[in-house]
Amino acid sequence: MGSLGDPETPPGGRLRLADVTPHELLDQILKKRRRTLTLILTAVVSIGLVVLLLSMIKIEDLLSALLNVHLSTLYLALAVAILGNLVRAYRWKVLLGDRK
Repeated sequence: MGSLGDPETPPGGRLRLADVTPHELLDQILKKRRRTLTLILTAVVSIGLVVLLLSMIKIEDLLSALLNVHLSTLYLALAVAILGNLVRAYRWKVLLGDRK
C-alpha cells in the first residue's frame, strides 16, 4: 500500500476503498476520533483551569499587578519564552530529521 506521493497512490492522493483492508479503515477512523476527543478534552480542561484560577483571584489585584510590572522584566520574560520555543522547535527538527 503506497503512501502519498508513491507510485501506488492514485492521482489525488486518495486510496480506493477496495485498496484498504477493514482493519486499516477501522484504525484510521479510531485515530481520527481519538484525535478529536483529545483536542476537545484538552480544550475543556484548559478552559476549566483558567476559569478556576480567575475565580480564585480578585480582578483589582490582577490589574494592579499588571500595571506595576517593569517593562524590562516583561520584555526579558517574553524573550526567554520565545527563545525556549525556538530551541524546542530546533530540537524536534533535529530529532525528526527529513521526513519528506
